[in-house]
Amino acid sequence: MELNTHICNQLLEKGNAFTQITVDDDYIVRDNKPDVVRIIYTKGRIVLEDAKVGNQVVWLTGKLHFDTLYLSDDETRRLDCVSGEVPFQEKLIMDEVSEGDELFADAKIEDLSVGIINSRKLVVRGVLNLIAEAKRESENVVVCAVPEEMNYEQKTKAMDMMCLTEAKKDIVRIQKELLLPNSRTNIGEIIFYQVDFRNEDVQLKSDGLQIQMDAQVWVLYRSETTGEYECFETVVPVTGMIESSYLVG
Repeated sequence: MELNTHICNQLLEKGNAFTQITVDDDYIVRDNKPDVVRIIYTKGRIVLEDAKVGNQVVWLTGKLHFDTLYLSDDETRRLDCVSGEVPFQEKLIMDEVSEGDELFADAKIEDLSVGIINSRKLVVRGVLNLIAEAKRESENVVVCAVPEEMNYEQKTKAMDMMCLTEAKKDIVRIQKELLLPNSRTNIGEIIFYQVDFRNEDVQLKSDGLQIQMDAQVWVLYRSETTGEYECFETVVPVTGMIESSYLVG
């Protein structure tokens, strides 16, 4: 008996791994910065630079970037900021993987702190969650019909099928110019800033994926005219595009 069949490709999970690591390093305050008296606020982000798959093992390499706002002993520069990075490399055991497998990796900050060793030296400690997931493509043979000349009853049903047309990682670069209201004085020096993205929306277009979101921007700066500290907060709508020749809106 010969049946009419189609091959359905399916992306299946081959293996996954999770680990939590602690990174720490000392940071020397540069000579052009005043002494540190008290830490006020610290923010951070992780950049994964490389993910390599070997036989039953995955290597993740990246950097923990941090920005710390602090109180100084300088009467003219009471608030200041230092920025730095802590590199890391971690091995994750994943018995099911081998070289050539497709890998999805992610990293998140569980905890981040910056302490004072002395007025010119800080210690940076971070707890990071590392996640890796390997995928494999599977071919499944699906019967779609029995030849009409055969004396068998058939029951058919139309089904929508999905397939992976493209898997990619991309960086969306966004640049916006912000104007201060007339009631604000000119910026002499930016001390610290925070940007949070909210209300994310992803839409399928004919040439790729369009990403829309709101950027909540907060900036602490020193006035150019008075030398006093001022802050400015606003919400900026931003739009980005991840191009793809395989997607059809």
